[in-house]
Amino acid sequence: MSGLQAAAVAGVAAIPDLAVSRGRLRLIAEHPELASRSYETLAPQRERARRHLIALGVPEDTAGYVCAAYLAATFEAWMRWAAGTDPDPVPYLLAAVEVLRVPGA
Repeated sequence: MSGLQAAAVAGVAAIPDLAVSRGRLRLIAEHPELASRSYETLAPQRERARRHLIALGVPEDTAGYVCAAYLAATFEAWMRWAAGTDPDPVPYLLAAVEVLRVPGA
């Protein structure tokens, strides 16, 4: 999970303008049809994370479930951050990843 946590934090650094991202996320939150498409839009990231976990020895089914939970939790963290005024999304992302566990790890 530490690798997924590091990836979530590194993603923040890759965003050129957090204010623009906040505005886009607020727009997504206001339109259910946009929010519903977010899961499929994140498919490449979900697959990358799944392959990472499998490479670490996590069974394929478990890796898929963990990655789905990871994306849902981090997406929720981004949405909560966007709804507020805090300038830093990292604490939200760290809190989201903190609740995730890999069974048997």
